[in-house]
Amino acid sequence: MDDLKIPYLGVERPVIVIDDELLTFKYNGESFLVHRRYLEDLSTLAENWLSRQAAIYIPTRVRFLSTRVGITKYKRIRISNARSRWGSCSSKGTLSFNWRLIMAPVGVIDYVIIHELAHIVEMNHSRNFWKVVGRIMPDYADKRKWLRMYGHKLMMFNVKS
Repeated sequence: MDDLKIPYLGVERPVIVIDDELLTFKYNGESFLVHRRYLEDLSTLAENWLSRQAAIYIPTRVRFLSTRVGITKYKRIRISNARSRWGSCSSKGTLSFNWRLIMAPVGVIDYVIIHELAHIVEMNHSRNFWKVVGRIMPDYADKRKWLRMYGHKLMMFNVKS
């Protein structure tokens, strides 16, 4: 039980089991706390919490990055439970992001956001598209590589107790 960890913003945070009757599940800034009786529900509790955090963090980050890079013509931001993609950009300007991104390092999250924002400018994966991404994030290839190497672990996230 001591080796339970939940990834959050690229850091594997320990899960600490406690007996505080007033607590179900909580993040204290360093660790996740869970009451002993809710251990069986840990995966669900963690996924719900992470999903809520993604719904706050990702749109805030999209707004910040879009203003910073001058690509602000998206329509709306959606957080999804997609099984096969990290993000998408519809032809109508809806940016969608997988909630599981919240477990990745901040730079990787930023890469996915920038990737989707670049689709506002270039709605394909042409050489011009990658130039837009590279202008905004010169080290994007490192972030892409991280997703290829470790992304499957986030997609299959499940806390074993």
